[in-house]
Amino acid sequence: MLSYRGCIPQGYPKELFCSAAVQTLAVTEIPHDMHGFARVVSDVKTVMQLLFCILSNESDVKCVVSSIRTLYEIVASVDQCRQPSVVLGSVLEVLPLEIGARVMQQFVTLDTEVSVLRVVLGYMIDWLLWPLSGSVYKWVIMLMKQLTAEGKYSLIVQVTEDKVDQV
Repeated sequence: MLSYRGCIPQGYPKELFCSAAVQTLAVTEIPHDMHGFARVVSDVKTVMQLLFCILSNESDVKCVVSSIRTLYEIVASVDQCRQPSVVLGSVLEVLPLEIGARVMQQFVTLDTEVSVLRVVLGYMIDWLLWPLSGSVYKWVIMLMKQLTAEGKYSLIVQVTEDKVDQV
């Protein structure tokens, strides 16, 4: 599709396509051997190039917002039997931070359950371990600022205690 950009769907089908790509990345397993790991990294880079091609069009905010919502819904599921893949950190690389900040304000409200926000922030910190997640730290900081604005200080302390060894 990168070579034939005219084949990229438009309108609502484009939103579905991006959502499916994010959902697929969420279940990507990371092999333990170096060759398999390198292959997954290469494959994820290709998917990210395609998503960047689609989501970098600033006039299509609807598709970006839809992709952010899909990502949030995946990581906000507190009753998951399997954790989403750290590969999801790559998705944040192609999503415009400015739009993400506006959408994040909708997700982090006084009504949002603390347990959900704790899971979301915890996963985002886990994504820092993925080699293709260079700007995840910006999203983590943005989320922490939003949590602070909503007065959810104890949540930040809890997640910090949970992840202190990792960071």
